[in-house]
Amino acid sequence: MRQLEGKVALVTGFGSGLGRAIAVCFAREGCAVAGTSTTAGKGDETLGLIRAGGGGAMFKAADVRRFGEMEDVVRAALCSASDAASHVTAAILPVDGGMRLTGA
Repeated sequence: MRQLEGKVALVTGFGSGLGRAIAVCFAREGCAVAGTSTTAGKGDETLGLIRAGGGGAMFKAADVRRFGEMEDVVRAALCSASDAASHVTAAILPVDGGMRLTGA
């Protein structure tokens, strides 16, 4: 079993740099990745990389400075998630500290 099998991560900065690297790495370890970036084209590229490697992911273009946009991303991620979720940004490294999200 891969280390992150059954987990879901919400990754901001999904389109490039550290955010892309985290998303691809997490997916490789079995994590379902929900990604967001302000740059739709780059986000789609990352989504393609993950799917080409056999990983599961979803992408939504959104700006983390806009609460409503991020609320939509989180809801979509939780709808596709198991009972465990993690949050990672391109600036802050993992993960959820063992917290479980229930009833969401």
